[in-house]
Amino acid sequence: MTTQQKQFEQSAELYRIELCKMFDVRYSDTDWIANNVGGVLDVQCGRLTLSYDDVRYIVDNNLTLAEVDEWQDYNNAVNYIKGYLNNINLQSWHKGCPHIDATKWDAELMRVQMGS
Repeated sequence: MTTQQKQFEQSAELYRIELCKMFDVRYSDTDWIANNVGGVLDVQCGRLTLSYDDVRYIVDNNLTLAEVDEWQDYNNAVNYIKGYLNNINLQSWHKGCPHIDATKWDAELMRVQMGS
C-alpha cells in the first residue's frame, strides 16, 4: 500500500468516526462495504448507505441525521414513483436543487400505491 493510500484510508476513518459522533451511532454499527475503506459506508445495517463524498459533505457541513434522512426518503419515494433510479445527490439536495415538495410526493406516492 502506498503512502497516499494509507493517508486516504486514515482520512476516511477519521470522517467515519466524526459521522458516528454526529449521528450518535456506535462505530461498530458502521462498516465500509466490502472492506473498501473510503468507498461506501453502511450505517446500522443498511439504515443509511453513504459514499465517502457524502460522509465528507455531511461532516464538513454539519448536516443533521434528520436532513440526511429527508434526502434519502425523498430519493426512495421518487424512485418508487418513477419506477427507476432517479437520485439527487446529497450536495445538490442540500444546496436547494429543485425537487418535488414533500406534500406533493406524498400525494403522488399514495396515487401510485392505489394503482391510479
